[in-house]
Amino acid sequence: MFGSPYVFVSTDDKRIIDACRVLQSTGLEPRYADAQSNSCLFAPAKQDFPHYVSVINDQHDYSIREDVQRALQKKSGSQGTDSLVSFAHAEQGRFVAKTDLFGIQHHYCYHSGRTFICSNNCFLVAKLAGARLSEESLFDYLFFLSPNGDKSWFEGVRMLRPDQAVVYDIASGDCAFTEETDLYDEMTAKPSDGLVGAISDVYKKASTVLSGSRTLMSLSSGSDSRTILSGIVGSGMKVDVVSFGGESFLETRNIRALAEARGLKATIYDFTDLLSNWTETFHTASLIGNGLLNPFRVHYGNYYRRLEGDALFEGFVGSEFVKAEIAVGAAASNCHVAVIRDKLDVGQAIEHHLGFLPAAYKSRMKEYITGKYRGVLQPVDSPAGKKEFARYTLEAVPGRVFNPMHALACARLKLYMPFLSRRVLRALFQSYGVVKYNSLRKDFPGPVKDLTPECLIVKHFDPQLYRSRLDRMVSFAEALELPLFVSDMLRRSRGRLSRLTSRGLNRKQVDAQALRAAAGRFLQENSATMEEGAPWGRIEGIHMLSARCNVICLKQLMAMDLEHMVDTLLKASTRP
Repeated sequence: MFGSPYVFVSTDDKRIIDACRVLQSTGLEPRYADAQSNSCLFAPAKQDFPHYVSVINDQHDYSIREDVQRALQKKSGSQGTDSLVSFAHAEQGRFVAKTDLFGIQHHYCYHSGRTFICSNNCFLVAKLAGARLSEESLFDYLFFLSPNGDKSWFEGVRMLRPDQAVVYDIASGDCAFTEETDLYDEMTAKPSDGLVGAISDVYKKASTVLSGSRTLMSLSSGSDSRTILSGIVGSGMKVDVVSFGGESFLETRNIRALAEARGLKATIYDFTDLLSNWTETFHTASLIGNGLLNPFRVHYGNYYRRLEGDALFEGFVGSEFVKAEIAVGAAASNCHVAVIRDKLDVGQAIEHHLGFLPAAYKSRMKEYITGKYRGVLQPVDSPAGKKEFARYTLEAVPGRVFNPMHALACARLKLYMPFLSRRVLRALFQSYGVVKYNSLRKDFPGPVKDLTPECLIVKHFDPQLYRSRLDRMVSFAEALELPLFVSDMLRRSRGRLSRLTSRGLNRKQVDAQALRAAAGRFLQENSATMEEGAPWGRIEGIHMLSARCNVICLKQLMAMDLEHMVDTLLKASTRP
């Protein structure tokens, strides 16, 4: 499986050597071993390749063998493919791991003395190394919504940056990292070749690769998934529609109607029983997602687990990401926005949004954030600040914010996300996204507030979808062809009418209030399980409820015994 766990260990530490026997007893088999140095690469017995590999946007435009050799030679930079490839491999006395261009499929490593550990799961590395939760990572999480840079949740456990490789020489114990790739330069170094042409080529190649496969499309009633669907239908691919929700949900009814209108088979997974196993799902999905899963998105764990197919097209990393439209709450936190848009200093932002934290804790956080992140804290309305935020968005959103969903999906299926094609992203960022515009500005004008890129794609591929009404109450055609103030008036009036005619129905695919209630109960039941040195005080808002739940979950996952941890990961990446 593409997302199956692996662990490479090279050590003379008896405790870790003993733990490796546990790894082997749980179902991870030695795929490479050097007895003299106690070095071994553990991976599942049934694997599609001789080395671990994950691929997103698989165009068959890459050679794993060539990528391995380039990484072993410590050559940085990718080969310019649309496929995003991540792998780990051991041969000829060396181990090599390399992440993809956007850092979506993560690799974590620990190196101290004669001990080197590397895995695609940070909990496995931390468990073997006996690492503690990092206060600096918690500072990052509270201020930015995730640990930044090459930090993981744990002290001494490093994460490979986007497009970066690590090479460990078993005999000498030397550990070398290739240079980091500047994603901003990657997206702006040369002109784009046009949005419609770039995405058309992605679909053309995908239709060839997936010929004869059972392909699924994850559908909502919003603009991003319809944009993806238009390309699938327009390219002649056969696809089954999948989604989740209850029959009392308005969005579920809209999804069924859309699939029926396009003549597509639709399977809707009912999650009305989600709360009965919320804690177990939260633990499992967080373990797979390396601790970055939002507790209000635990339903994705059950969703991807139930999908039966060969490949999945996803649309949730779409226009909002590439245009930075979802900056507050995803690409940027409230604290981050308060500094770069509202021009508060770091201390004022912390006091305003996290003021209930103890004074000493806030003081340490302020000193750390101020000293570490001068670049990404520049005012976003300045040229330098806009550029730094574009860099931050390129790395943080696909690699951190959406990684748990990628990890959950890749554990079971080949994953296609056309918006993450290199050429598609280049066209979007240069014409519509944060390279050119920035939606964090309160007075932001122009295309970010409408649907221009999606409209152009859907208009090209599928005229019927182009005229269909979206959940935001306007069609693609109206969004593209009418002035913004007119389409906004239509959206508002139709929205009021919809609320009047659909009273008693939940509007989204899951009940957000029920999920918040489940998170609140989880926090109350485990209120004593908090990180030492971080007395959090009372709950303040949804972000702090999420943060406290995640810290408790991290500690509970680390309290698992190694055998249970590996068993959970293997079951999650195995088809029923």
